[in-house]
Amino acid sequence: AFIINGSLNAKGRTLIFENGAYLTGTGTIDSLTIQASDYDKIADTTLTFTNLKSATGYITAHNIGAKGDGVTDDSRFITNLIDITKGSATYAKLAVGDYYINGNIILQSNSKLLGESIEKTRLLFKEGNKIINNVTVQNVDIGNFTYIMHQGGSSSNGIQLNSSDTSYNENITLHDIDMQMHRRGEMAIFLNNVRNGKLTNISVDSSEN
Repeated sequence: AFIINGSLNAKGRTLIFENGAYLTGTGTIDSLTIQASDYDKIADTTLTFTNLKSATGYITAHNIGAKGDGVTDDSRFITNLIDITKGSATYAKLAVGDYYINGNIILQSNSKLLGESIEKTRLLFKEGNKIINNVTVQNVDIGNFTYIMHQGGSSSNGIQLNSSDTSYNENITLHDIDMQMHRRGEMAIFLNNVRNGKLTNISVDSSEN
């Protein structure tokens, strides 16, 4: 592990991660480009990244600590991944795996969260958790995964975009998602005050509403 404290400007630098090397500490790293496999951990969530880029064009949840083993709670890693990739040319990727979710996944403006494919990336949501926005968002693209309402799932929608009566979520794209609700939870997809939304290739087996 390489410890980074304070601020580091890495503009023009590419770090190649091999043999289990990763970054840790409590510092801020700006304008770093990384090169790593989909499953190499490259950093702890205690670090702050700005303008983070990747040689592959994406950063995976595994790169910042997710396991994708169907047992470990990966929700905070996915939310953090969305945060560090928002507004950049580097998107958030969920590589092949089963991601157990025991906390809400928080969407942000100018973010893209894509799985490997419907067949290869699965999100297993524990009761009461969902994909949601905390504030009004714009320019969001999510897809290429299977959503499974795992365990109870009572009183929770699957994917929920909400806003006040005076603001709109804009330019929202949901695509290539298999919603396996198993008659649990509330609504598979709940959209409130969305302008310029596009849903493509969405399947829902059943939901409570």
